[in-house]
Order: sequence, then C-alpha cells, then structure tokens
Amino acid sequence: MSNLITNCYRVKKVSLHDTHACSKTDLKSFFQKWKKAERYIMSKILNKIFDKDLYNTVKAERYELDYSGNKVMYNIEQLEGLAEQGNEEAKAIVDKVNSEVDEMLKKMDNGDYLFKTFNEYILEMARLTEEASKQRDEVEAKHDKAEKAWKEARSAINVSDSWTSARKTEYLLANEEYDNSCIGIYNDLKQKLTALKSEFHIHLKGFYTVTPDRIDNNTMALLNSGIDVSEEEIDSLLFKNRFNTTMIRMISNYASKNKKGTNLLTTYRLGVTSNGTAEMKAFERFEHFCMNAVSTNNALRRANAGCLDRLGAEALESLDEIAIKPQ
Repeated sequence: MSNLITNCYRVKKVSLHDTHACSKTDLKSFFQKWKKAERYIMSKILNKIFDKDLYNTVKAERYELDYSGNKVMYNIEQLEGLAEQGNEEAKAIVDKVNSEVDEMLKKMDNGDYLFKTFNEYILEMARLTEEASKQRDEVEAKHDKAEKAWKEARSAINVSDSWTSARKTEYLLANEEYDNSCIGIYNDLKQKLTALKSEFHIHLKGFYTVTPDRIDNNTMALLNSGIDVSEEEIDSLLFKNRFNTTMIRMISNYASKNKKGTNLLTTYRLGVTSNGTAEMKAFERFEHFCMNAVSTNNALRRANAGCLDRLGAEALESLDEIAIKPQ
C-alpha cells in the first residue's frame, strides 16, 4: 500500500504568495475558489474515520496542487471541495487518499496485520536498517576511493594542467554522487520505517480495541452467575485471557464492581488502558537510532551504526516486559 502516513505525495511547502505569475483576473478566481474550498468542511473522508490518530493525520496533511502554473498546498477538506467543483487533479488526489483510508480502516476492522507479534516489527526495522547501512557503507567506500584518487592526482608530477583538471572534475562529480546517494538512502529508510510504523499503529489499535468477537461466553457466564469469584480466581482468569484485551477489561469491570483487587489486576488494568503507548515508545526510540545509523552526518552515523544490535535487543526487551501482548 502506498501509505498515507508516509506522505506518499511527497509535497513541498509552497506559499500562497507564489502566485506572482497569475494575472489579476486569475488571482481573483483563484482566491474565490480557495475560499470556497476552505468552507467545504463536511469532509466525507474525515467523517468515516473512527481512529483518532488516523483522523488527525489525514486532517493535518497537505497536498500540492497546480493552479495556473503555481504550486499551492491544500488540506483534504479543501481538495474535496475543489473535486466537487470539477477539478480533476484534486479528484485524483481525493480518490487516492480515500482508497488508502479505506484500506487502513479495513485492516483495523479485520485484524489484517503485517505481523503476528509486536516483536516482529522491531526485527523488521532492524533488518531494513541493516540493509540501508550496508548500502551506505558501499557508497562511502566508493567515495573514499575517489577521494584517494584525487589526492594522488594532486601530488602527481610531470602531468598537464588539463589532466589534473579532469581528475578534479571526476572527484567533484563523485562527491556530488556521494551526497545524493546518502540523502537518497536516508529518505528511503525514513519512508520505509514510517510505513512500518503505520502498520504497527494499526496492529496496536486493533489489539487494544474491544470487539464483541473476542468475548469468551464461558467466562462471561461465570462472572454473571452471581458466584463470588475470589481474587485468586480473578488472577487465574486474567492470566488465561492475557492475550485478550476485551476479556481483561470485562474481568476488570467485574472486579471493580465487586471491590476486588490484586497486583496482577492493577498491572493488566493499566496495560489495557494504555492503548499501546509503551509499545509505540519502544518502537520510536529504536526508530530514532536506526535513522541516525544512516544519517548524512558521518560522525553521528558511525556512533549509532555500531550500537544497533544492542539497541534492538533493548527494544525487544522493553516489549517483552509488557504483560499484555498478542499471542
């Protein structure tokens, strides 16, 4: 999926003031359409998003649209308004965003996750970073070779100025290629990790959201039978349902109504109400170091590249310490 949160349209921030090439008539028409689009607040796309984080992401995103040869930034509500007015470019973007949102909502609803466990997202991040880091090493080795050749050329004797100038040009081109390659590797990994983060968010949201299909009827029959379930038995029920956040909340609700309390209950109750905050923090902390490992700043890159195994292990350990997780 061309992921929405990865900013698939890769827009540039362009000011509305970049309309100097338009005539006065064009400008008047432009601002009339802009204002009309801005008033289009009943967004069909936003209105169907039930996930708060996804809603905020889509609402905050800006998309580049050409107007009379000028690039202008619109939010999704404005684009929907322009699409209604017959703007084909706006309609194409709206259709693409709508399709991506539908796919993400479907994944949340159906439990169609990229991996089965949370740890696998960390392992995939480590794999992608190692792959990018190797590419970076290859690029740096090629650049070092070019730099060495240029140093030798500068110290060469009995050579013409034109030969030295040609060697300098080769080095400058190699330098430019090196800079572009480093930026490309960094941006490529950033896009991949952002897409992976989006998938992780979908999995977290699905895991922690209560759904009727996860209700265990036998456990519910016991809780509703009127039998006094002891605190020890509550712990037993919690452990049995440790992979089921819906049932943990049902058991927690029973315990609260009947004034029952245990250490395990407190741990699980905090877990199911966190909605994956601790897991996402572990992901983002490792993500930060992974991006540093391919930074265009060589000193920062080298400092982090040698620590990836240890930092990855720490991220996995952080997830393992969380009591509630997918089976």
